[in-house]
Amino acid sequence: MDKKHFPLALIVVSAAIAAIILIFFSQQGLVVEGILIDAGEEDAFKLFSNFSEKETFIVSPQMHERALPVDHLMFNGTAMFLQVLEGNGKKAIQVLRVYNKNNEIGSCITNYGDVNRSETLEKEECLEYLLPENGGIILIEFPDNELSQSTIQISEDILIVKPKTEQAIGETAFLSLKIMYQNSREVIEKSNKIIGEVLG
Repeated sequence: MDKKHFPLALIVVSAAIAAIILIFFSQQGLVVEGILIDAGEEDAFKLFSNFSEKETFIVSPQMHERALPVDHLMFNGTAMFLQVLEGNGKKAIQVLRVYNKNNEIGSCITNYGDVNRSETLEKEECLEYLLPENGGIILIEFPDNELSQSTIQISEDILIVKPKTEQAIGETAFLSLKIMYQNSREVIEKSNKIIGEVLG
């Protein structure tokens, strides 16, 4: 190849590779810290910003009727959301979606935003509670190994945490929070310190 044409050929090849990379990422969506952010055709960070301004949130993890080890990790992910939301002056209502052996919602358990309260809701009442008119909906789903990677789906009224593995539950939940509130790590560390002092 003529040396004069070599740089031009290199530029053309580089541009082609760059175009392929851009197409790949536009099809896959935005990836942050190895986690896919799925906002459809919308601006993901604008959606997160608007979502974080809501005053009331319903945090709803999936749980098994007969407890499995993963449920502990699901609850930890939920606790992070509750800590950060309340630490930012938001009302956070916990609604546990309890799944039976057929992998269907059998009922829900909610505290109505009061840590000293617990009430079981029938399936129909539970599903009515999980509507955007009641607040920002945060769904934490069971790990799904069939996902290509852990994913956060965000829209105007609903945020869905979809971890690929059990180990990814916490990091996927935490990334959601970090995008919503810059002080998330500080709030969690402060909350954990207080809990540690109380427990002695």
